[in-house]
Amino acid sequence: MSFEELYERMNEKVYWDMIDAMAVTDDWERAGMIDTDGNLLDFVIPGTDSAGGKGAGRKMFHEDLASTWGEVSNVWDAGHIRINLYMGILELGKAPTTEQLIRLKEYLDMRRGSLSLMLTGSETVQVDLRRETPTVWIINMIKKYYEDGERPVFPERYI
Repeated sequence: MSFEELYERMNEKVYWDMIDAMAVTDDWERAGMIDTDGNLLDFVIPGTDSAGGKGAGRKMFHEDLASTWGEVSNVWDAGHIRINLYMGILELGKAPTTEQLIRLKEYLDMRRGSLSLMLTGSETVQVDLRRETPTVWIINMIKKYYEDGERPVFPERYI
């Protein structure tokens, strides 16, 4: 095994150890990712959430995880979904699991359709969706994108 292969394997192990060590939450304000099992990964570092206020205590960011294993895209390629309730971010790198789809519906219902959506597959698609974009439409569009690999068409009323 070459040094590069060994280094890559070591970084991958560190990354998965970090993911395994992260707490799981049901609080969307604390969550930064949805793992492949549909768990919300807690992005608040213990002991830092006493300040109060919207989003208070969220001290870890997606880039912190990616720094252990190359690019941020590796996190999404592994099947995790990036979310941020306040900023309205939703990023997917592959087709969501059934468990993730259940969580995505919850997230989209809370956001009421207003979000910045990024899908990575055969090509990267990024679009800002308007408030009141139907959850069912967004879910179906995501599923279709990952089934067909074709760029979705966004009706003007939603963008």
